[in-house]
Amino acid sequence: MIDFVMHKEGCTKHEALEKCKAMVNGSVVAKPMNELPRSAVLQKVFTYFSNAVSMTKSAQEYLQSRALDYKLLASRGMAVGYNSGQMHHGERRDEYLIKSCVEIGLMSKSVSGRKSRSGLQQYQVFGRGCLAFALRGATNKIEGLYFRNITEGAGRHYYLRDRRGLYPKYPATSTKKLLLTESIIDAVSLLQSEQTAAGWEMLALYGTNGFTQEHAAAVAGLAELNEVCLFLNSDAAGRKATEIVAEKIWALKPGLSISSVSVAEGDDCNSLLVKEGAELLAHMIEEREPVTEQAVFSSTEAAQRIDPSTPQAPFREPIRVGLDVANTYNIGYRAKSSELRVKGLKMDQLDSLKVTLQIRLA
Repeated sequence: MIDFVMHKEGCTKHEALEKCKAMVNGSVVAKPMNELPRSAVLQKVFTYFSNAVSMTKSAQEYLQSRALDYKLLASRGMAVGYNSGQMHHGERRDEYLIKSCVEIGLMSKSVSGRKSRSGLQQYQVFGRGCLAFALRGATNKIEGLYFRNITEGAGRHYYLRDRRGLYPKYPATSTKKLLLTESIIDAVSLLQSEQTAAGWEMLALYGTNGFTQEHAAAVAGLAELNEVCLFLNSDAAGRKATEIVAEKIWALKPGLSISSVSVAEGDDCNSLLVKEGAELLAHMIEEREPVTEQAVFSSTEAAQRIDPSTPQAPFREPIRVGLDVANTYNIGYRAKSSELRVKGLKMDQLDSLKVTLQIRLA
């Protein structure tokens, strides 16, 4: 009964327990649907969306084309939804729910003012025909929704007005390593395999300009954080975003170790997952490179921080001449004029092995 109240009201277990106690004592009055908090309305709506995926072939085909398994994601607490725009029709029509959806921007009255055949008000549904992803607040309640259009020739990304929440959730306060992706689809691509980003907490940006105040607050609250890795695209916008986000993070946590993953032009996390699989993504994260302040700040800012007459050596970890076998999956040999490294991945099967040969010339 306590769990039922918790999910029905969209509250914490403690709040549900207190409400149950009040109900036993007869001191609580039932609250109608139109007075439920935003998070409870969104939870109810998202439950409908997540159930709709299994009944919508176009949504399943789109997810398959992006190498995303909605059943696997649901089993790991990261359900994907689909907004068919039908939740207010027929037997599902709930006037209280419709009113709440209008208030938070999920529905709007038809501009034409036309009525249905039964004489009921018609509505336009926000994010219709899109995949839906839940954005969660600091208490892990659903506070917002992101919609991804699955058809070509139309806008692709939609957020509810008064955008709130982070994907997949606020990072745990004990987080030591945080990985930021450029988009929610990128984050989903990495999260689908537990091994891809093992040891990392994940957080999706909302595009190249999508490091919000909520992202900043979440990062600032991580007292044990010692590294942030940026897994953004390598186009001009992605490179600029890497610099901007790194600068903002250093403003929050001066001296924090920041790294980035090198992505080939035209690729992103999801395209790499589709073409190469999760193993390559894990390998790329392992091969991340440090981001330095010299490389981030603009020429004007750099002039204020660094004496331009003083040559600035690039940041490099010291490399010893000779054989390096400290990491058996990244064996290297350093000579005076070059460095050779053979890199592989830990594999559970014996019928295949992918390795990378890296050659660096001094």
